[in-house]
Amino acid sequence: MPDPGPAPRVRPVAAALAVLALTMSPGAQAATLEADQYASSEGFYQLRWEAEEPVRLVEARSPGFVDAETLYTGSDSAHVVSGKPDGSFYYRLESAEGGQVLSEPVMVTVRHHSLGRALAFFAIGAIVFVSTLGLIAFSSSGSDERR
Repeated sequence: MPDPGPAPRVRPVAAALAVLALTMSPGAQAATLEADQYASSEGFYQLRWEAEEPVRLVEARSPGFVDAETLYTGSDSAHVVSGKPDGSFYYRLESAEGGQVLSEPVMVTVRHHSLGRALAFFAIGAIVFVSTLGLIAFSSSGSDERR
């Protein structure tokens, strides 16, 4: 008679141990990082994260993080980034003490409005401003004649 293998109770325990080992492996990420927008036309955005320990938020211009700079270190769960020029920026979380990578990288691309579009916005604003001044001046001069 062939051997039936391990007892039926052993298989679920072995499966549970395998799942536990996979979640505890060094490749598992201990924190999640996300941006409120992944394409910005203004150059500012917010990064949010969930972590169980103090973190270091690092920024780089390349996905390899060879030029990484620390933006924030501490226990907060968000950071506002502003004043960025056009380009792609990469972010990740590391442990505050050891520098161990805790999150998957996040990329945010900044592409500002063109100069032509900015000048068009300015021109529309100037037209509205001058029209409002003219309306106020015209309305106030007509009220003096009625008295």
